[in-house]
Amino acid sequence: MAAEALPAPIPPPKLPYRLEALVWDAQHHFNQQNRYGYNGKTWRKYCDPMLMCEMCDQWFACHEVTCMPQGAQFVPFQRNYRFTCRVCGAGQEHFEVLTNTWSSIALTAMYNLLLTENGASFVAKERWLKVADVVAWVRAHWGSLCMGRDLAQLEGNQCITKCLYHLASGGAAAAGKEGPLVQLSADRAEVKLLQHLDTARLQIKPLNATTIPAVLLGEALSGKEGRDKDASSKRKRDGAARRDKVKERKDKERERPASSAPPMQDIKLPDTNPDPNPNPNPKPNPNPNLT
Repeated sequence: MAAEALPAPIPPPKLPYRLEALVWDAQHHFNQQNRYGYNGKTWRKYCDPMLMCEMCDQWFACHEVTCMPQGAQFVPFQRNYRFTCRVCGAGQEHFEVLTNTWSSIALTAMYNLLLTENGASFVAKERWLKVADVVAWVRAHWGSLCMGRDLAQLEGNQCITKCLYHLASGGAAAAGKEGPLVQLSADRAEVKLLQHLDTARLQIKPLNATTIPAVLLGEALSGKEGRDKDASSKRKRDGAARRDKVKERKDKERERPASSAPPMQDIKLPDTNPDPNPNPNPKPNPNPNLT
């Protein structure tokens, strides 16, 4: 009985534009051609919830992503996720919500509260926000944004206020390279963003840029991940080979036998001057005819 032919694999879709031809800003947030998503016609605004593919670094609007769980309540500027588009995922999308940090939750809330009505830009830089409004916004959007967090921490532990104080004081990695991200009023009732209007300073990339194992996504992912692994392995092999050569050379130097030559003071060189006292009684030649 003849074996049934397997269905031909469905090739992954192709983007209608050249991804490598797009000109991005320094932080890879926006491109000059304004081409995003699967069709390249997505006109991106700040208020559009977007997902960055961790393989190709392109942005995709949530409304065109089919793997988004219902009720996820994904909001603009949300960062606690991992996503792979259909182009990089061999025809399948992959989406995973990760545990978020309170710093990221607070910044996401402030970004959304500072949007204009049309969502295309931010309001004035010097606008102060009430901390109570930030807490209320987080409570109203308690979905995938607050994955891994307890609502009791928001209500009873005042975690948003503590987090904003940490951001304002510039502690640890919470502060930007150019100083604190926010400023708190003296009574800690109001907060103001210090570095949010410049595109390069927006913190909107995913918190985790790790890659999904290629075995889950098929051969389409073997390119980037394989190159990274090969390059890393090659560097490790080259470094190990150099260390082995140095160690081998040092071992040979230590094992080399010590020189058995006598010291210089014990060496007697031959006398090159003629003997001043030749033998006074030479033996007679027994065969004088041979001389």
